[in-house]
Amino acid sequence: MPDLSIDAEQHGDIAAENRLQELGYEQELVRGISFLGIFGMGLCILCLPVTVYAISVTVMVLGGPVSFLWGWLVWGIISIIIACCMGELVSVYPVASGTYFWSYAMTSPKARNVSSYVNGWFLCIGLVLATLAAVFPFAQGIATSIVIFHPDFVPSNGLNYGIFVALLAVTLALACCGTSFLNLFNKYSAYWTMLVTVVLFITPLVECENRNDIKWVLTHFDQSYSGWGAWAWFCSLLGPAGVLCGFGFMTGMCEECHQPEKNVPKAMVYTQITSVVVGIPFIISTLFIMPDLDVVVGAINSQAAYVILDSAMTHPGGAFALLILAYTCAIGLCVESLTATSRFIWGFARDGGLPFSGWLSKVHPKLQVPLNAMIAICIINLLLALISFGSTTAYSAFLGSCTVLVLSAYIHPLILNIIARGAYTKNAPWSLGRLSLPFNIVSVLSVFVGVIAFCFPSYVIFDATTMNYCIVMVAGFMAISLAYYVIHGRKVFTGPKIGGGQVYAVDVLDRVHESETPASKPTDYKESNVGVDIIEA
Repeated sequence: MPDLSIDAEQHGDIAAENRLQELGYEQELVRGISFLGIFGMGLCILCLPVTVYAISVTVMVLGGPVSFLWGWLVWGIISIIIACCMGELVSVYPVASGTYFWSYAMTSPKARNVSSYVNGWFLCIGLVLATLAAVFPFAQGIATSIVIFHPDFVPSNGLNYGIFVALLAVTLALACCGTSFLNLFNKYSAYWTMLVTVVLFITPLVECENRNDIKWVLTHFDQSYSGWGAWAWFCSLLGPAGVLCGFGFMTGMCEECHQPEKNVPKAMVYTQITSVVVGIPFIISTLFIMPDLDVVVGAINSQAAYVILDSAMTHPGGAFALLILAYTCAIGLCVESLTATSRFIWGFARDGGLPFSGWLSKVHPKLQVPLNAMIAICIINLLLALISFGSTTAYSAFLGSCTVLVLSAYIHPLILNIIARGAYTKNAPWSLGRLSLPFNIVSVLSVFVGVIAFCFPSYVIFDATTMNYCIVMVAGFMAISLAYYVIHGRKVFTGPKIGGGQVYAVDVLDRVHESETPASKPTDYKESNVGVDIIEA
């Protein structure tokens, strides 16, 4: 008897390839990632055993336990809503370039080139910085773990950088192993991550002799360190936002997934729900074993796991073992971050959106992965990490801006969908129905308030070293992208070459602006010298 699941999978792949051709692209990558594979990728990117500890310093400074626990819950709900909205768009436009392509397809013809161009730059820069934010703190954490046995040891910048180079090399090697390996790696890394999460949830809680009381864990709010008052809670949302925005990475894998119009949206939403639900008891456990706030606040982010676990465990060896367990999960985080980011770089470059696009858009003929894009990301990260030798403030500013850049790229197409009254997702294969427009509005408003709060410094009294340079970095990146567009990009960049077949209304904004009813039916397209001519079906 034939395997019907394989037949269905092959049929789905043919349909996905046809859909990709309609959107203007040929199938260059191998479709070999299942739903569990892409779902596992999402869990690896969020990597709770590492990221929850990493954000604890920032969040505890900005309000203490209330900010940590309830901020996670509130932004967790928001992130689920954003994932639902983006899931609709993924199902309509299942391409590796993600929000860049959506922005082009959803913007009026006069503005679509510059609109999608800036979105693509924001997304690519944000994700490259996010990859750096995954690997470099991992290297710092490994160096810091030596302090458990040698309290007087101070890791040097050279040691941190050396470990970083080694980790980046391992990450690149694993990311180059192909789609079949990646599918298995995603699944088993996710299983391992969840197992380690359970171990780190139970073991320190049992071992800790000086646990905090439940009232402190659930209700204590301390803004004395930041001085921002109640506003500190909003500023603290940067922590959970930085962790929970990782679901967008999965959109870059659309051209390697089976049935991406269904599997990717479901994986994005299920990843967020799982991470938020699992994260709540994990954070509660962490707060029970949290040492004195003066100790936590005095640590840097990469040392947070060491400080918390070392204070909870009765023996240094136990703390070291738990740290190693957590860092094994970080390998998955690093590999998945590099893999997904390379797909966005590759997808944007094949439309001529980046310098050296001809080189960046090549797929390795044997490995069948965008190897050049991966190498470029590693080179950029190696150069950016050198900044930590000269100025930790500048380095932190780069990392702090990645969340704002990524979230800005996420909500851009959501704003366009709101303006079009939800017309773009009306016929989406994976649809929210009547919830679509309200969810889009909630997402945009939440991110708007969040981005404002994220640009505030952690302390109300600040100097050059404690100032939050996030807005400066974001403005700088926008200026660079616009300048490059004016100087060179506008001469060579024409956006995606949307082909024939049925594509949901690209010109719907023009119809809305003319106060006409947006068409609910698909439209046919043909290529032209200026981009896309629209023909009523």
